[in-house]
Amino acid sequence: MKDEFLIHRTLHSLKSTLEKQNNIMKILDTTGQLYDTSCTFYDSATENDIQLLEHNIGKQLPLDYRHFLKICNGCSLFDMLDYGGENQLYSFEKILLYHETNLDFPDKLAIGYILGDSILIDLNKTTTNTGNYLHRTVVGQPPSESTPFNSNFETWLTRFIVAQGNKYWEW
Repeated sequence: MKDEFLIHRTLHSLKSTLEKQNNIMKILDTTGQLYDTSCTFYDSATENDIQLLEHNIGKQLPLDYRHFLKICNGCSLFDMLDYGGENQLYSFEKILLYHETNLDFPDKLAIGYILGDSILIDLNKTTTNTGNYLHRTVVGQPPSESTPFNSNFETWLTRFIVAQGNKYWEW
């Protein structure tokens, strides 16, 4: 597979940085506090895993998100060593589970949880090739009230990593 995706370069750089620092990264949050954090990347999903997910949701996943699953089948990002973490990008198994239990909103696919926000793929916008298919909703709100990020997954993830786990969309 070509390394043409920004997501590959971004995740490779983050993993390399973490390896050089014994999987501990110091980050500065928006309150000016410095924290020790770590990241966990799960083994990649297979093409069969991704096809199973697509079959169950009835739509094809965006290419950048498929590429992410092939790099890592979910991850935990910037977990604070003293407090734990709240930045999860789900494995395909967890996505399937959430999708099967949330059939009231079949056009929104929950793919992660970031500090009180659910990260969603709007399945109705993945076929338009606009790339603006990623949404968020505050946990507890219905997916129908989601707000668009006006980006695709790899742009959102790269910005989130550059922001060191801070919710840049609230700045």
